[in-house]
Amino acid sequence: MQKKILLDSCTYFRLARSIIPLLNIEFGKEKFCLYIIKEFEVEYNKNPRLKNKFDWILEPEHIKERQSIIQVKGKELYDIECAFSFIFSAGRRNGLSPIDAKALAVAYILKIPLVSDDNAVLKEGSKFQIKTMTSLELLKLMVDNNHIKYSKVKEIVSCWAYENELPMGKNKFIVNVAKVVLK
Repeated sequence: MQKKILLDSCTYFRLARSIIPLLNIEFGKEKFCLYIIKEFEVEYNKNPRLKNKFDWILEPEHIKERQSIIQVKGKELYDIECAFSFIFSAGRRNGLSPIDAKALAVAYILKIPLVSDDNAVLKEGSKFQIKTMTSLELLKLMVDNNHIKYSKVKEIVSCWAYENELPMGKNKFIVNVAKVVLK
């Protein structure tokens, strides 16, 4: 049986250009598989800054892969809306966006991990006992399961550093890399 892992939009933007395909590909003995929520496209299309900065997601291979969003149906849809309402109202004061609250709600109802580097998402996830991981932890999981090579992680992290898109402040980032990726 497949072990689904949900990516928030920030994580998708951080990884999708470097790991192709990223979504809907099983890896490892446990059959891990990465997904995004359908609201990702709405967020992207409404935000001119995202459209300008991440225009590459309109390339055919990225469009095609994002057609495989995480599937929810029936009672799950209702439960997700209820969880979203509660999570968003609780997290709004901490800077939680509606799209991030929706991703947390989906992860909560489906009982799957959510990958994010956003402090508000990680904090609210912890509050609601939603399993979360950072993009570096996801990369380590991919290396440990022979989905990508360690050289790919170094390439990705170097690119983040070059583009000034490191997931955390410089000192915390170095500590996090040492603990998570280089373990």
